[in-house]
Amino acid sequence: GRRIRRVVAREAGGGPRDGKFDDKVIGEGVTEQSFVDALTSREIRSAKRLGKHLWLELSGSGPHLLLHCGMTGSLAMDGIERFSFQSFSIDEEWPPRFTKLQLELSARRGLEGPAPSTLAFVDARR
Repeated sequence: GRRIRRVVAREAGGGPRDGKFDDKVIGEGVTEQSFVDALTSREIRSAKRLGKHLWLELSGSGPHLLLHCGMTGSLAMDGIERFSFQSFSIDEEWPPRFTKLQLELSARRGLEGPAPSTLAFVDARR
């Protein structure tokens, strides 16, 4: 698995809440710092999906990350072309507009090559 090196839990990409932490998206009653601390340095053991829910099972003790994609949520990886749907245009800027969460991941274990990559959770509805 890949290790979470850095967590950015503020909206990015130029949406109306750009630069703000949104506890309704991340989890009501959860502070930005506690969320960042809970994920940073943990390794992603597996990724699973059921319907519109996607979760990452992480190493160590503590919470796992659950994402609800709803009607407009998606994941984007920096440097990888995003899917484009017929009636939906894709913005190629990074981070994507309406990014809610960014996880900077370590390079893949045992592989030479590119610098760490960043995974973003994007949702225009919230």
